[in-house]
Amino acid sequence: MSEILKKKELFKIEKEVGNYLAGLYAGEGSFHVSIRKDKYPMFCCEIMMIEPISFFQWLKGIWGCGRFYRDKRSGAYSLRISSQVDLIQKVIPTFETYDLRAKKQRQFEAWKILVYTWFFRKPDFTIQDLINLREGLLPKGRCRVYRATEPEAEEGFAL
Repeated sequence: MSEILKKKELFKIEKEVGNYLAGLYAGEGSFHVSIRKDKYPMFCCEIMMIEPISFFQWLKGIWGCGRFYRDKRSGAYSLRISSQVDLIQKVIPTFETYDLRAKKQRQFEAWKILVYTWFFRKPDFTIQDLINLREGLLPKGRCRVYRATEPEAEEGFAL
């Protein structure tokens, strides 16, 4: 994992593009942590908008990673980045350099702590520990967020 951290310095973008990404993700982006059925967490950074696919291809070209998805009901496209290497080497350094605004910045900071804590965890750190940490970082969550005290806590949660 230390090699992953060393390579995060290699991802550089122009200042104008970095500021654009920060504004775009502050308004339309999200940072997720969810627990899959195999009880393993999935971390991702996602943006969803009703824009032509060419916009998302351009965005993917900037990041150099991610997968496209399309919502069948709304027709909106999204770009989701979930590779731990890409999150640590590209997404986190970008938003450390180019700040998001207000609430989204606080969400990003909490999500970043969760990402680093999980990927560089000690062997005895469990999913329940991750849920407890998340609850301590973001005590007020949306209604679909599971709390550590609920029986569903091992099923999943999202920022």
